[in-house]
Amino acid sequence: LVTMAFFVVSVSMFAQKTVEPFEFQFEGKTLRGLIEKPQEQPSSAVVVIVPGSGRTNFVEGRWFSSVRDQLVSFGLTVVCWDKMGCGQSEGEFNILQPVQNSAEEALAGIQAIIDQQVPGSEKIGCWGISRAGWIVPLINE
Repeated sequence: LVTMAFFVVSVSMFAQKTVEPFEFQFEGKTLRGLIEKPQEQPSSAVVVIVPGSGRTNFVEGRWFSSVRDQLVSFGLTVVCWDKMGCGQSEGEFNILQPVQNSAEEALAGIQAIIDQQVPGSEKIGCWGISRAGWIVPLINE
């Protein structure tokens, strides 16, 4: 089992991917992030990384890079963005942003993924930790 886990991690470290900018509008502001997709195979689905609590820095800080790389190695496109006022996203960061508003933000991002025909957008799932555990169920309502 340990050998198998090591093999999976090793494969993901060498996965070839293409990284493109991603942006969408929410509440009159431009939120910016990344689209990471497999370079050598078609994407079978999109995984949206829903931001948890606190400030974000997906674009410049490579947050959750090992998770993102692993998902791409499985043939999935990964989309993430920085919250308002974080990274290169416009607006002001609000630590007290209601979870319902965060779900609306994620839905705006998902709609942009569909509108931009991001590879794999026929099937979209969400991944997140921390506060995202409160947000994701609201997205699926």
